[in-house]
Order: sequence, then structure tokens, then C-alpha cells
Amino acid sequence: MNKHSSILYNEWQRAMRNSDQSHLSHYRLAAQAIRQGLGSNRSIWIAGNVHKRETKTIIETFILLRNWHTNLLLVLNPANTEDWGELYSHCRHAGLKVGRHSAGVGCTPCRDVYILDTSEEIGLFYLASDAAFIGSSLVHSGYPDPTLAARAGLPAVSGPYIDYLYNEPRLSRLTARLIRLGSIRRGNNAVELAEALHGLLVDGQLGKALGECARRAACRARSSRLSLKDNDDNSLVNPGDQPSGQQRGQFELCQLGSAA
Repeated sequence: MNKHSSILYNEWQRAMRNSDQSHLSHYRLAAQAIRQGLGSNRSIWIAGNVHKRETKTIIETFILLRNWHTNLLLVLNPANTEDWGELYSHCRHAGLKVGRHSAGVGCTPCRDVYILDTSEEIGLFYLASDAAFIGSSLVHSGYPDPTLAARAGLPAVSGPYIDYLYNEPRLSRLTARLIRLGSIRRGNNAVELAEALHGLLVDGQLGKALGECARRAACRARSSRLSLKDNDDNSLVNPGDQPSGQQRGQFELCQLGSAA
């Protein structure tokens, strides 16, 4: 991690903990710049915290999705950044064109997969994406955490072990709420994950509305420290309170610690 990236990462971490985050508008601009770099005319699916035993299924899901979404880009973030080489090999073996973030050459339009093998900018990449996969949820190990995707306002898909090994009651309740809202859709294999993601990507308004529900739920859980109750769900999905296109385009990290 270079000096500039380290400063950015440390500022972002502090901002995530602060209640007053009005000074973070430059993170929105940074996320917009990343989106432009990845391809503003592409749909972007980010798979974060991916366990190496999930790689094959994620690649199969991506290949199936491209039958419907020819301009789809997969941003692949390994749970262990040292595993990037294995992920790279799997992608190349599947005939995909791969780029690596730490190589510093950016993501060219011909790339199918962009491996995010650093951690300091992951929050910005979530903000720049259209949908997420909750990594470490297809295997009976690891630590699947939907919080970052939810705070970025992304609808998500996961494997069957999304609630595995949770020792934090708030996180467990947040995950259960996101599933009930439909902001997380589960699948057991590549076909089911591809079908769930297709439904989120083909109907952009639905995907963004579900992502906004996820963001509100995550912000409420963080800011108020309350116990999430079942009867609160309806307040998050008021049809008359869906975000406008401009609002959806301005998700920024300064909102992540505020109440919904």
C-alpha cells in the first residue's frame, strides 16, 4: 500500500466511525471516477470477500450472466489478497480476459474480470457497482458480511451460508432483515445465483430500490444501535419514498453512518 492509498484508507475508516460525515463528498467523486474507469456503459457486479473455493462457482455464474448482459464486468475481491494468483488462473482457464488492480494499468474495455487485490479502496468499488455477491457464503467457512454492500446501497446475492458463524447479534439480525426485504437473494449454485442476479440487473429500478432498502437498514442498525424488529420492515419499503435517479446516483460514504 503506497502512502497516498494508506492515507485514503485511514481517512475512510475514520469516516465510517464518525457520526458527522458531511466532509466526505470527495469520496462520492472518487467512486464516480472509479465507475468511469471501469466502464460507465457497463453493468458492474462486485464479488467481495470471495473464498478461493467459491471462485469456480462465481466464474460459472458470470459466464451464465453474460448470456443476458453482454457488457457485464465482474470485480472480484478475494478474501485473502494472497490468493489473487489462483483466482487469476481460474479466470484465464475459463477463457476470460483479466486485469489486476494492483498492476496499476486500470480496467480496459476488453476486460471481463477485474481482480481487486487491494483493500484500501474496496468501499469505493462497492459504491461504483450495480450489484454484489456476499463472499464466503457458498462455503461452510469464512465470515460472510453483507454490511459493506448494504451501506453502499447495493442489492446482493449470497450462498446458503450467509448467516453462518455469526457471533454478533446485530449483524445476524441485519442479515435476516435484508433477506426478508429481498435485498439479499440466496442461491445454492451458479444457475440459481445467475437467475437471481439477472432479476436485479435487468430491472434497474427494482435493483436500486432494493439497494436503497438495504442502505437504510444498515444505516439504521449502525446509527441507532437498536434491536431490529420485524414490524419495522414496512417503513423501509414505502413505495412513495423510493429514491430518484439523481439520488440513487449520489450514494456516498458520508451517508453510511447517518440514520435512514
